[in-house]
Amino acid sequence: MAVVELDMSDWSDGDIRIFNTVVNAEIEEIDRARRIVDKYWVGFERSNRAILNDKKIGVDSKRKTSVLAPVIEKVETSGRNSARIIWCLFEWKGFQKRNRNAWKRVPFSKGHYEYTYNPSVLVKHSVGWDSISILETEAQLEPIRLTLKNYQRMIVSMSAKYRRVSKLTQKREFIYG
Repeated sequence: MAVVELDMSDWSDGDIRIFNTVVNAEIEEIDRARRIVDKYWVGFERSNRAILNDKKIGVDSKRKTSVLAPVIEKVETSGRNSARIIWCLFEWKGFQKRNRNAWKRVPFSKGHYEYTYNPSVLVKHSVGWDSISILETEAQLEPIRLTLKNYQRMIVSMSAKYRRVSKLTQKREFIYG
């Protein structure tokens, strides 16, 4: 993704301070979300490894490995990189020549609300034994997702405000200049 540099030369010192405060708060929220996702992934990998090892020796061969996990994606917002938190299904596609790990990441849609996942959809995609940890993790990630979206809206509106002001200034200078 190409990141467009924001032109902050016309911005006041107070606006620059507010912008930097919002960006730093957004970074802290992303770090908080990353810690929650990392904690989930440790349990996800440990449980799946134990199930696969048990299947090798013929113990509990009907138990399925978990396929649902949260992911933090990088997205471009108003000329700068940001993040969003989504849940993805990891489907086994078999071994292939070029790709050693043949897990394919498949994101699925959210529920009725824009920034939350419907718990019944998450439970439907879980394999049963992992549904409690999925719901607990989503309960922790939901407010972070909403907060990140609000920070992104603030950043976009601040940069749009100054783009509008600079366009009006250029137009006025062209007309009266």
